[in-house]
Amino acid sequence: MERAIEIGTVTVGRGQKARGALPLASCGDGSSIQLPLLVVAGHEPGPTMVVSGGVHGDEYEGPRAIQIMWRELDPTQLRGIFLGVPVVNVPAFEVGKRESPVDGLNMNRIFPGRPDGFISERIAYHFIHDVVFKADYYLDLHAGGNAFAMVPVVVYLETGSDEFILREVALAKAAGLDLLWKGTGHWSSAHVEAARHGILAILAEIGEEGRCRQDRLDLALRVIRNVMIHAKMIDGAPQLPQQWIVVAGTYMHSSVGGCFYPMRQVREMVRQGEAIGFITDLWGQVLETIQAPYDGLLMSTRTLPSIRPGEWTAFVGKILDVWEQ
Repeated sequence: MERAIEIGTVTVGRGQKARGALPLASCGDGSSIQLPLLVVAGHEPGPTMVVSGGVHGDEYEGPRAIQIMWRELDPTQLRGIFLGVPVVNVPAFEVGKRESPVDGLNMNRIFPGRPDGFISERIAYHFIHDVVFKADYYLDLHAGGNAFAMVPVVVYLETGSDEFILREVALAKAAGLDLLWKGTGHWSSAHVEAARHGILAILAEIGEEGRCRQDRLDLALRVIRNVMIHAKMIDGAPQLPQQWIVVAGTYMHSSVGGCFYPMRQVREMVRQGEAIGFITDLWGQVLETIQAPYDGLLMSTRTLPSIRPGEWTAFVGKILDVWEQ
């Protein structure tokens, strides 16, 4: 039988599916850190799509959606290869934290990693080089984690050639969320690294507050299916919004520590200078008021009260454009 793909402990022929792992590093107790792999090779040739979750250890909708998608996919109805990595940052996932407990690093800020670096850097390096670089399409699933409420949004990049940008925009729209976040390409994240190497890559933020709500899980599954339909890997009609709102911006940081309390709900419109949250000390005295830097849409707000200086508070998206279907 034709060998469709070989990666880690997984060897899959056309029309097969398998699960396995990519061993990465050995620990002092003899155990190993490895990436879980869920692979489906279609009966017909086609593109390779990598879908990942759990780059941050407190984000759960992505991992579960990848597991479900792998079980649902029928190799006889698939063109190309589905390569799912439910959890990239296994050490962080084990403790339910954004950063790794091993080295304290935020993996989504250190790509492409280093083969001789800290554990997080090694995981990032091998994930990019041994998994993502096999892809024609890459979908990185994230969420608000333990600390944030977050509106569902797709992050895309306007970097590279004009043709590549057009294909990136088309992929972002095809994902089926009505909010698109125009990225700068300056982040050291996995989807940025993929795009730098000519791989069509988007990041979807779906989920919040360290939960795995069914409605968000359904949305993550819809995004995966939509992208696969767009890539002509499966048949079907994509579920698309009537319009797409394009935003730009970034998170605002705290200048003091204490207790953060949001004043507005996500997806509400806010005005420049409007108070959207405040920080008190442990006696209840207000130390800092967080104000909207411009008119826009409240995309995310911290809901975990405990906050340290320099941590994220909220993100207001400046509306750049509205695209009709």
